[in-house]
Amino acid sequence: MCALLLPAWCGAVPPQAGLAFTVPNLGLELVPIPPGTFMMGSPDSEPGHAANEGPLTRVTIAHRFWLGKYPVTQGEWRAVMGTTPSAFPYFARAPVESVSWADAGKFCQTLTARERTAGRLPADCEYRLPTEAEWEYACRAGSVTDLDKTDETAWWIGNSGSGPHLVGSKRPNEWALFDMHGNVWEWCLDWYSDHRPSTSFTDPTGPEEGALRVAKGGAWDVGASSCRSASRFAFNPVDRRRDLGLRVALATKAGLIHSIQLADPLAGPDDTGLMLDKQPPQIGQPCKLPGLGLELVPVPRGTFTMGSPADEAGRTTYEGPQTRVTLSRPFWLGKFPVTQAEWQMLMGDNPGTPKNGNLRLPVNNVSWTEAAEFCRRLNGREGAAKRLPSKYIYRLPTEAEWEYSCRAGTTGPYSGNLDDLAWYQNNSRGTPHPVGLKQPNRWELYDLSGNVAEWCLDWMPEKNASEDPEFIDEVIRGLLGGSLTDPPGPIRGHFRIYRGGSWMSQELFLRSASRSWAEPTTRSPYIGLRVALAPQLTP
Repeated sequence: MCALLLPAWCGAVPPQAGLAFTVPNLGLELVPIPPGTFMMGSPDSEPGHAANEGPLTRVTIAHRFWLGKYPVTQGEWRAVMGTTPSAFPYFARAPVESVSWADAGKFCQTLTARERTAGRLPADCEYRLPTEAEWEYACRAGSVTDLDKTDETAWWIGNSGSGPHLVGSKRPNEWALFDMHGNVWEWCLDWYSDHRPSTSFTDPTGPEEGALRVAKGGAWDVGASSCRSASRFAFNPVDRRRDLGLRVALATKAGLIHSIQLADPLAGPDDTGLMLDKQPPQIGQPCKLPGLGLELVPVPRGTFTMGSPADEAGRTTYEGPQTRVTLSRPFWLGKFPVTQAEWQMLMGDNPGTPKNGNLRLPVNNVSWTEAAEFCRRLNGREGAAKRLPSKYIYRLPTEAEWEYSCRAGTTGPYSGNLDDLAWYQNNSRGTPHPVGLKQPNRWELYDLSGNVAEWCLDWMPEKNASEDPEFIDEVIRGLLGGSLTDPPGPIRGHFRIYRGGSWMSQELFLRSASRSWAEPTTRSPYIGLRVALAPQLTP
């Protein structure tokens, strides 16, 4: 049994099926790759097809494994190996290059020994280079077509400017893996052979011997055809080229039976037998909740202009007048919308759709009342573990906190280019997508625009509220402008606010100032939630 003890920002915990994790004290992020079957190679008709990419072969990856979210960076290499081999040694977040196949293998061996010494790695598991089949399977991420928007996903000779770029600066694939196309070639475990037999294989590890090793993915100094999923190249194992790096896999040892047994994804925090970290989140630092995987991003205190100007396209009267709002205390906000996996682990059910086995989809079909119950249970869990900072609780963000975080210092209708940031009517293909596949905003928050709309804490002010003397002060907060500090919204109402637009929304509903509302009992495939760890509020 290979029961991996995997890390989080707030302590080491067992892995959760379908969830990513980060190597402690290193920051190397890994993405879970599910078992599956795919067609390896390319058909003769594919533009750029080379003879060594055929014949098409049906390959089954029968084991779960994890693959680096990015190529190994210079900072990660230096932290593990203590050296700086790169020809472009300028940025810690740039991919390491100028490393041989043997160098790459030594990195994996050293990382394996480090994690095994720390008690986080069983004897039958290791960090290693991915096999060529694992690499291509992860690169394709369920797609049967190939690279059609090179400039959006790859650094290649047509856009690189004669050098590698920081990892993660292009769009990821459908499994949230960055830089699989271009930037640097990536060593694979396999010896190289010109041809593959045209039969079916399960977990192939390549030829038993050879003179050259496989590299995949293309690089900053090659053409687009070399960056395709099927493209393969052979290098001498001792080559140290300035366009050649690596990406690590965490799996069973190559050549053994591939079966990583995961911890039960529904297990509670006390089911692991571990002494969990009792340190509360630290102001200004990101956090990942032990045993749950929910990631939180620190949001600084500050002042912004809430609402939209009268001339903003798509504006409604409910977005003004603009109001100067100060948030006087820092808080944390979920890096992503709450996922089906996180909801299921805490609540014991999964109302989210579609149900296609990918628990990284944002949970939807949850009412405001149910979203509030999720937060209540999270407070109970973290309070019992003594991980709640003083006077902070888990709750839905206020409307002001949400818009402040969405804008992340921007002042226009959107916080960036919509197609880069959001899944919406124009690009969603009629379905929500796993969280984190689009680019984050400036504060590293994903999916605030599109994918699923998100419940906020606030009531929607009533249209006729000014007739109620006890309620008029609450209406003034949202409708008469001026300056406010830490506004909690109205103290009562019939509808709750939700923000951000969804996978089925038109552009105008994805604006930072756009507001929508529904009854607190409403369940919709368009609405989910994002949690805040924020100061307790008083009306």
